[in-house]
Amino acid sequence: MEGCSIIMGLWMKIKVQTAQDVPLTRIVAEPSIDPKTTRKLRDAPGEPAVTRWRRRSQLDAYAERIRERLEAGVPAAQLAGDLAWRGITVAYPMLRAFARKLGPPKAARGGEGRFEAPPAE
Repeated sequence: MEGCSIIMGLWMKIKVQTAQDVPLTRIVAEPSIDPKTTRKLRDAPGEPAVTRWRRRSQLDAYAERIRERLEAGVPAAQLAGDLAWRGITVAYPMLRAFARKLGPPKAARGGEGRFEAPPAE
């Protein structure tokens, strides 16, 4: 969350400069941010709350059903067909990306090592 650390650093800098009685116009000129934002951060009673917004997917309503089918071992291609049969049209790449987020992580490769053989005669 890089954006969060930038806001926190800026907030601290504004608070310190305000405590040193630096005028607002000078505070605004230094980091070159909007005066309204500077004023809002200066007048904040505590640390600013930074929230991250997540864009809603049209598949969020069917997440539980998709998760169940993935746990049963159904591939994403078959899931796309099942959803289409139910009247839900969705692009396959979008479904595949959504399934990756929901499904269990891929298991690590087994203890298979390299097979070494002596040179042929």
